[in-house]
Amino acid sequence: MHEREQFEDLLHVIGSGALAHAPGLGGPLLLYAEAEQGTVAASIFYVERGKSSLSYRFCPLETADHILDLWEAHRRAEPESWWSMTMVINEGRFQLDFQYADRFDTEKPPLERRTSAVQKCFGDMGIDYSNPG
Repeated sequence: MHEREQFEDLLHVIGSGALAHAPGLGGPLLLYAEAEQGTVAASIFYVERGKSSLSYRFCPLETADHILDLWEAHRRAEPESWWSMTMVINEGRFQLDFQYADRFDTEKPPLERRTSAVQKCFGDMGIDYSNPG
């Protein structure tokens, strides 16, 4: 399999995994991930039907493993790999953004970086953290 095909397949599996973990999806979904050698931290935020706040979910381990596979594949193909990834899925389409070292603020704590990504996507909507599983 060519690198491009592997990359596309991983994106499809990652997006599908995130969508499967978003019960009651009623609008956009954001998958935010930070990765480095051997580790990934990923979270899902989405608009749930009938709710005025965003729903938060832990990223399933299998999906996180695929994100790490994506990071490692990208690292093999490019001299510099990304530090964070945002994937926004809405109405069957997705938008992908990678942040590299020159745009990644290592001075900010990870929670602040994640909060910034959520606000960029959803504005100041409140977040319901009560059912992350």
